[in-house]
This record gives sequence, C-alpha cells and structure tokens, in this order.
Amino acid sequence: MMQSDNRKTHSSKVCNILYSGLGGQGNVFMSYIAGWKNSKLELQQYAIFYGVEELVTDYAQHCKNSEITFSYISKRRGLDLRSAYRVYKKLKQYNPDIVQLHAILLIFPVWFYCRTHNKKLIVIEHQANLLKGKLEWVWTRVSLKRSNYLIYLTEEYLDEIKVKFGKRFPEKKVRIIANGIDLGGYVEEIKGINRASFTIGMVSRLVRIKDQFTLIDAMELISKKYTGAKLIIIGDGEIRNELIQYVNKKGLAEKVKFMGIISDEQVKEVLKIMDIYMHATFGETLSTAIIQAMAAAKPIIASDVKGVNNMLQQNYSAVLVPVRSPVKILEAVVKIVENREFAELIVSNTRKMAFLKYDADKMFLNYAALY
Repeated sequence: MMQSDNRKTHSSKVCNILYSGLGGQGNVFMSYIAGWKNSKLELQQYAIFYGVEELVTDYAQHCKNSEITFSYISKRRGLDLRSAYRVYKKLKQYNPDIVQLHAILLIFPVWFYCRTHNKKLIVIEHQANLLKGKLEWVWTRVSLKRSNYLIYLTEEYLDEIKVKFGKRFPEKKVRIIANGIDLGGYVEEIKGINRASFTIGMVSRLVRIKDQFTLIDAMELISKKYTGAKLIIIGDGEIRNELIQYVNKKGLAEKVKFMGIISDEQVKEVLKIMDIYMHATFGETLSTAIIQAMAAAKPIIASDVKGVNNMLQQNYSAVLVPVRSPVKILEAVVKIVENREFAELIVSNTRKMAFLKYDADKMFLNYAALY
C-alpha cells in the first residue's frame, strides 16, 4: 500500500515507523504531520506502519491526504523475524536520511539500517516505564546506546530512566518533546451538564494496561443515581469482547456504547456530545486522548497514576481517582455534575494548558531542530 509523494522536497527524507493499530503513536504521528504542513518546511516524509493489528484506515487516509509515501507491514504475535526484515528492506527502498522510531521493538533492524547506511536514528519512547516488561527494558537499553537522539515525553519519565540506568545514561543525546495535537476544530464553549441526561466517554485502546472494567463498574453505580447517564467507549483491542460480555452481565447494554475505532475528526465530533471525559488507566506516558479532552473543553476525571498525575492537577485541571475504585469515580462524577462552578474552573484551566503546552506546531518544530 503506497502513495506517491509529489511535493517539492528538501534533500532530507524522514521516515516515521510506528504501530499500525489505534493508539498514541498514530495520534502523535498525525499531529507531527499537521505541524510539518503548517511549518512549510520542505522535507520528504515517509511512514512505515507495523503491528499485529490492521492499519487504521484514518492513518492511511491521512498519509494520502498529506501526499506521504507509506506502507503497512503486518506482524505475527511473538517473535517475528521475517516482518522485522521486511521493515529493514522497506527502509532500504525509501532510503531516508532520518528515521524516527516510535515502535521501539524494531530497534535492532532499524539501528542496523542506520548504522550501515550512515543515517540518523531518533527513538521516541511511548510506553510508560512502570508498565514495561523485561524485553521492553532491553529495547530501551539498546536505544540508549544506539540512537542519535532519544525523545522522552515528560521530565518525570526522563528522571525515571536516569534512576534506572545511573551513570550509563547518555544525557547529551536526550530531548524532552511533549506530544502535541492539531488544536483546530475543537469546540470552545463550556456547556453545563444536564443532571437528567449526560454522557461520559473514554478514548483508548481496549487493552489490559487500561482500566475500563473499573469504569464499567462505576457506570453501574452512576446509572443508579443518574438514570439518564450514558457511557461511550471509543477504541478497539484484545479485550473488547470481554468488556462487552462484562457490560451485558451487569445489565448495562442500554447504558454503554462501544464505538470501535473512529477517525480523529470523528473523535472531535463525539467529544462534542460528551459531558465528562473519564480516563481509566494503570499508567501512561503522555495521553493524547486526555489532551484532546482538554482542547474540547471537557471536565476530566482520570486515574491518579504516573503519566497522568504529572499532567493533571487534583481539583485544578481534573478530579483524580485511585485505580480500581468505582466508588471514587462516582464521587468525582457527583462533584462535577452538581457543581457547575467547579466544572467550569477545571475546564478553563485545562484549555489554557492545552494551547500552552500541547500544540502540534510547537511539537514539530522541536523535532525539526534535530534534523
């Protein structure tokens, strides 16, 4: 699957390698491209999507609309050397000067390409440190040694890596670049919440490092107090069927709607009908979905975990709750629904933060400075 790039180009060619399924990597890439287009900087852009999930249609369409050459390489679960070799071959075909690696499990073939062809390697770490397994720490260790630049999304994430590797940490090659989004198209008005009928929503991959089961438990409590309340879950993943069965078991099929994977533009439209954004998770690096909720003027309830509590402040920009605590989620919903002044205060604060810290144009220029 390819789209020719007819744009007038600079001598530098950049290839982003990222996960094919729904998630933060794809959102960051699309925001990066939006920032590039706004910058007018003449670079030739390529993308390689890789993973066990099918290529998200929105990513492919975004590449076509932006005249970016791209390909999708499917991977079998577990060790799959053949697909890794295909990534290496694709890099040789594209011959980029700079490779930006988001899918860090490909560090070995990508590093080998960059080393043998004298190219620049930039590695972006997306996975929360507390959720990494032994193999993922191996990939991080190799990235520390073999990349030209390492990108971390927050200072807190960087500090954790420093503690882990101590004196071996190559501080000179590290940069902090926060994720950004294209802030255009989000509704700006702060609307009141109708106690008789309101909607809670979450945007995320349906995987075990998220806490959607607790969100469903909380919805059971919320719907008893507010009979008109609804829950929208956007995304797809390995636990989708389990979550649907859990909803049915609790008799919440009329209260909970699974929307699957939708486009970024559709996410903006769905956010318009949400009254509260709830992000239930066991850990994050820097959540693009939370940034989208901030830009869309939604009061936010989120898990009080690393990668979230450094991004949002309790009772200033969100209500933070412990993981696996449906009662606390209910209490947070009551606090927001019953106190409009409080809800408007946290929304006002988060919108300011979104434009100050998480703009796609600023993000792209920070990357471009490394080229």
